[in-house]
Amino acid sequence: MTDFTGEFTGIEGHHSDIAKATSMKKSCAITKDVLKYLNNLSIKYGYNRQLIDSIFRDRSEADELSDVIDERFPLFLSLVVPHYHKQGERTLLHFRTVWIGLMSKDRDTEHKFIVDIPATAYSLLPEVPQVKYLQQAEWADWWEKEKINIQDEFIKQMDKLEKEGN
Repeated sequence: MTDFTGEFTGIEGHHSDIAKATSMKKSCAITKDVLKYLNNLSIKYGYNRQLIDSIFRDRSEADELSDVIDERFPLFLSLVVPHYHKQGERTLLHFRTVWIGLMSKDRDTEHKFIVDIPATAYSLLPEVPQVKYLQQAEWADWWEKEKINIQDEFIKQMDKLEKEGN
């Protein structure tokens, strides 16, 4: 487990905390299932920012009024901020994360998904190769090979920590 004691000021929005949190991850991408797992942790711990469960349904259930996250594409971490409150009360460090992804019926627009996650979960998020130019076939092949590994490894590590009482 990652111990953040003394690493952050504990002051909401402090510039050095934001810089430190941002520098912890160079390039991070997750699957729809990992985002759902993170969302469930947010609900479990009573954090303020969570997603409605219906966006995690299967693509076949999507319609124009109730779209879903398209699992064929990764979700990229675009912003992270250390956070110290839940339900208006002071609490332990956790991170407000903003993810960029695509919905199944609206793939022309990048959508933002905001979820508060435990500090330990943030520290375990997978790194992916830095941005580089890939042909569509190369990217599709890489993502198909790696997404199960990324997803399974993260969930395995988090489940272990949750069982240990973290």
